[in-house]
Formats: sequence, structure tokens, C-alpha cells
Amino acid sequence: MKCGLALLLPLFATSRASAATFNVNNEPSILKLEEFRALGEKPLIPHNVRPHRKIFNHKREEDLEINVQAAHANSLLDICKKDHHFIEASGDLHVLGIQCGNISGTITFVNYQDSIIDFGDLESIGGDLIIENSASVVKIQGNKLRRIGGAFIIRNMTSLVAVELPYLKHIHSIEWKVVPILTTAHMDDDIEDVTSIVISDSSLATITGFQKVKMLEIFDINNNRYLESIKANVKSVTKQVRVHANAKELELELPELISAKNITIRDTSLIDLSKLEKVDNSLEFIENQLTKLTLPNLRSIGGTLGIMQNNMLSSADFGNVTDIQGGLVIANNTRLEKIDFLQKLRQIGGAIYFEGRFQDTEFPVLKMVKGSAYIKSNSVILDCNKWTTPVNGRAIIRGGKVSCISGRKQKTQNISEDGKVLNETETGGNGEENKENGKNGLLSRLTSSGTSAFASLNIVSVVGISLMLSIIHVAIIR
Repeated sequence: MKCGLALLLPLFATSRASAATFNVNNEPSILKLEEFRALGEKPLIPHNVRPHRKIFNHKREEDLEINVQAAHANSLLDICKKDHHFIEASGDLHVLGIQCGNISGTITFVNYQDSIIDFGDLESIGGDLIIENSASVVKIQGNKLRRIGGAFIIRNMTSLVAVELPYLKHIHSIEWKVVPILTTAHMDDDIEDVTSIVISDSSLATITGFQKVKMLEIFDINNNRYLESIKANVKSVTKQVRVHANAKELELELPELISAKNITIRDTSLIDLSKLEKVDNSLEFIENQLTKLTLPNLRSIGGTLGIMQNNMLSSADFGNVTDIQGGLVIANNTRLEKIDFLQKLRQIGGAIYFEGRFQDTEFPVLKMVKGSAYIKSNSVILDCNKWTTPVNGRAIIRGGKVSCISGRKQKTQNISEDGKVLNETETGGNGEENKENGKNGLLSRLTSSGTSAFASLNIVSVVGISLMLSIIHVAIIR
């Protein structure tokens, strides 16, 4: 028994010494028993022992994963910040929407081959949205798109039928041109921030939804052959209002418009500009089908007032206009019997051109016309003496000529800059000259075929009213 114990003791000692040895990567490490604490506690790791990475380096793995995720996020952020995205297929747009949701640059669709453009999860476009020359597209839609920071441009989309963006509320400008079968356009009813609206060559029947837009630079609606109604509450247009070549039945309602720089309206059956007070440059009504034209609050026109070829027009009211700084053109409104709707007009800064079937003209407080005057009617009732017989020896025409032609006589006068009649020419209704106190040839220049500036008002559509009046003035003073 004593012999057995003696043999076991060396073995036991050897076994305890082996248990105190911990080698990592074949590096020797000797742990003394004194370095262990109480039984069951973890050992203290000596300074010369490297921790095993599987047990003691979880934080390093977590940091690595975070770094990978951050790098991926930065990559996505770079994509979302690109200045320009070119989309050719629906997959490209889908991926962009998933990765970003909001992008800071411009998106352009050119030669897009799918039938539907679906913005999916995309909510905001910081730059422009340009969709053009994609004959396959029939619909544009997006239930989350709310903002376009730049222009919303649709051009040459010959198959596009519908635009469905019901939550799109913030747009900088709208420019839709050559969308010939576009019949539906649905956006937020309270669109804001728009500065310019141009819609041309569509099949839209109504244009509304701009009730909260108060100021625009441009409002241009043209060549929409089925368009019957335009309604907007805009109060100021700083550059151009232009409505023309739409359906003949078009009703134009801009009841809150107070001021505009230029206004040209053609081919309408009703015009509501009831609050308009000021036009900085020209105001033109051409070839409309309306019977009455009323602008009761209009006071000043900084350029030319033109009312031409409105064949159904029988009455007008510009009763508060006191100053027209450009010319005044009223011509070929076949049912207009009197030009008497400018009762408070005191001054005209350019030339006058009246032509038609009117029987009378009445300007009770007009004191000065800073240009020439051409007045022609086929009515025998028209009294030219109102224009050719100065009150108190001074004509209201200053520094030009007056030519008045009625069904029974023609009379022309040269007027000095201070209103004195220098000379005159008068002929009877048969065209024979009865009296001449000045130069010949004015009437022949005004009425001869091929050279007359007034032979046709088509010149207005080519050179504009203001330039036409310049031509009139030059033709008369020569």
C-alpha cells in the first residue's frame, strides 16, 4: 500500500503542472497555482498571453459590421446626391426609389421603353423632372411623390394619356408641350410654389387646381383643342398671360387677377378679369367669341390696348381706364356699333387705329394723343368732325396726322406738336378731291393695295400690335 502511494504522488504532481499551462499559437506560458483564485473563478490572464479572438474579440467584429454598414450608407447617400439620373427602364427607377426615397438632383426619362412610369417609393426630387421623347409611355403615376424642386417638363409624349400624381403639391414650374392625347392630369388640389405654367397641345378639357397659387411669372395655355374651362386664383403675373388656340367654347376665369405685365387672349367665349387693375405693357383681345367684355376695375395700361376681330362682341366696358401709354387699336369687331367704352380715358401715348362698322366714337375727357390717328368706318353716320375739328383751335392729336374715312367723306390733317392744324385734305364720298391745303398722297399710302399698312390686320399676328402702330405712325407722318 505504501509502495502504491509513493508511485502515484509523482504522477499527481505532473498532472497539476500540466493543467497550469495555456498555450496560444505555440507560445509557451507558465501559470503558477498562486495565480488562480478560489476554485470556480476565472483565471487572471498574464501579460504575456494573447486572448483568443473567438472568445475575447466580439467587439472587433461588431465594429467591423458597423463600418461596413456605414460604407454602404455613404454609397447610397452618394447616389441620392447625384446631380443627374438618366432612367431608361422601370427597374432603374424602382431601385432608385428603394435606395433613396428623396434625391437632390434631376431625373430625366428619354426613350423610356415601358408603358408606365411609376415613381413608387420616391417622395421628393430636388431638381427637374424631365420626361420626353418616349412614345411607349401611356401613364405617369406615383402615390408618394410630393415635391419637385425644379421644373416638371413633359415634351413630345405622343402616347401619354394620364398623369396621376395625387399628392404632388410643391412644383417650381410646369411645362407640358406636345402631349396630344393627354386627357387626365391629377395632382394635389392645393398645389403651391409654382412660378410658371405652360400647357400646350394636349387633349385636356379643363385646367383647374391652381387655387392657392397667387403669383406667377408665366401663364401660357395654348393649342389645347378640347379645352373648355380654365380656372385659377392667381393675383399677379409678372411676365405673360397668354391664352389662345384652344376650343372656341373656352371660358377663361381669372377672377382674382389684379396685375399683369402682358395679356393676350384669343379664341374664348367668356373672359372674367373682373379685378384686373393694371397691365404694365400690352393688353390684347383677338378673335374671341364673347358678346361682352367688361373690365370694370382696370385703370392703367402701360403699353397698347388691342381689341380686334371679335365678331360677336357687341358691348364693352373699360370705364375706369384713365391712361393708355401705348397705342389704341379697335378693329373689325363687326357687331360693335359704338366705340364709347373708355369714358374716363384722358391720354393715349401712341397712335390710334380704328376700323370697322361702328357708327360713332365718344371720348368725352380725352385730351391728348401722342401719335397719329387712323379712323375708318363704312358707316355713313360716322362724324369725322369729332377728330378733325379742334376744340378751341387745338386738336387732341399732337405731332402727327389724322385720317378719318367714313361712308360719305374722307379727311386728313397734319397736326403740329402743340395741336395746331397745319394743313388738311378732304374728299367726298365719291372719292373726288374737294379741298386740299397740304401735301397729296396720304390716303393713297394708307389704302392702296400692296403697300397699305392697314390692308389686313393679319399684320398683328406677325409683328404685334405695338409694332403695327409704329408702322401706322410712320406711314401717316410721311
